[in-house]
Amino acid sequence: MPLTSYLNTHEKIYLVAITLVFTLQIFAQSTVKCVIKTSLGDIQLELYPKKAPITVSNFLNYVDGNLYKNSSFFRVCTPDNEAKREIKIEVVQGGNVEDEKSFNPIQIETTEQTGILHKHGTISMARAAPNSATNSFFICINDNETLYLQNSYMEAGIHCSPLPQFVHFIYGH
Repeated sequence: MPLTSYLNTHEKIYLVAITLVFTLQIFAQSTVKCVIKTSLGDIQLELYPKKAPITVSNFLNYVDGNLYKNSSFFRVCTPDNEAKREIKIEVVQGGNVEDEKSFNPIQIETTEQTGILHKHGTISMARAAPNSATNSFFICINDNETLYLQNSYMEAGIHCSPLPQFVHFIYGH
């Protein structure tokens, strides 16, 4: 069922909270584990601060500020609804923090700089234009080669375990 139909017939899927599991010496570590807690289940994340310090720091600023609490997954991109777009992606997007609570945009690290690709399950910062990433993020459903060929989105991390079934349900698989 497409997300638009799901949201029209069921309560909105809220990110109850994103909690940091391991907090000590974050940027001295090669990975940081986080959990996105939703009303339908948890998503385990692994972030890479050594590979993408600016992007991970930005994401964790929103986590530490509790700004993702009660936000939602609000956008689903599929081959059907992306058919006319120049850059076609398959993602579930979340994070929609109120504009007045957003931090300044960041200059994200690129795929070329980090070596992290937009593979199935990768989490990245969403943005409307180069160097405009603030609070929205997306999780790749399937590999999104177009994104790393464009070299304009930054992958903050990759999920630690298979994506929960509810993410595929939201996506429409």
